[in-house]
Amino acid sequence: MMRPHLWTNFSFGNWLAGAVGRMPRNKAAIALANKLARTAWSILRHGTSFDAARNKDMTMEAV
Repeated sequence: MMRPHLWTNFSFGNWLAGAVGRMPRNKAAIALANKLARTAWSILRHGTSFDAARNKDMTMEAV
């Protein structure tokens, strides 16, 4: 949250930039924590690995 110019380096960068544009910064921080916690839970629950590049490609295909 402290270095917005680096957000694009992460898979959630565009999402976070949009969230900060829609809501107060502190609320966006909580939303990010929730998103990361849900991602971590899903990875642990299903025994899969996180592949940001694959997820990004799948998102682009959905559009």
